[in-house]
Amino acid sequence: MKQVAARLQSRVKNGDTLARSGDVEFALLLTRVNGTEELADVSQAIADVLKPPFSIKGNQIYVTSSRSVSLFPDDGQDTEAIMKNGAAALFRAKELGGNCHQFYTPDMNARALEHLTLEYSLRGAIEDRQLINYYQPILDLASGKVAGMEALVRWQHPEFGVLAPAKFIHLAEDTGLIGGRRPGDG
Repeated sequence: MKQVAARLQSRVKNGDTLARSGDVEFALLLTRVNGTEELADVSQAIADVLKPPFSIKGNQIYVTSSRSVSLFPDDGQDTEAIMKNGAAALFRAKELGGNCHQFYTPDMNARALEHLTLEYSLRGAIEDRQLINYYQPILDLASGKVAGMEALVRWQHPEFGVLAPAKFIHLAEDTGLIGGRRPGDG
């Protein structure tokens, strides 16, 4: 992280602030910006400065970055709102596959809130017996007889109603609640 911080610091202008805001996250406060084009350029400069490999104990390590932008006063009137909205934009950048930048838009909070609500609810859905199996017959077209059954799961969510698998299976995989992708698998 020290090497990452040093590279990022090399792109910070006088009067701007770079701070570590999480285990692997940094926040950059820019005080003099001439529009969104300049912000996009700064975002690209951050990606570019992180592109060359880092040498750690003789190993070459490549780093990518997901970047978000929220603006004062358009996206919030205080630090808390700006950081929250920046986090929503960062969530969207990661959702798009990462290694990109995303400007905050108001609909991002709704999407992030829905995601967090579903993730929290999903953890109790099995225990609360909210997942319902439907069985669909598989027919042998030649004989017209039932050749098997396909199990289809639906989530009877107490707030959102019946949810199809497309709404929650990826979330269950991403959080490790069911087999499939695991957090960090990419």
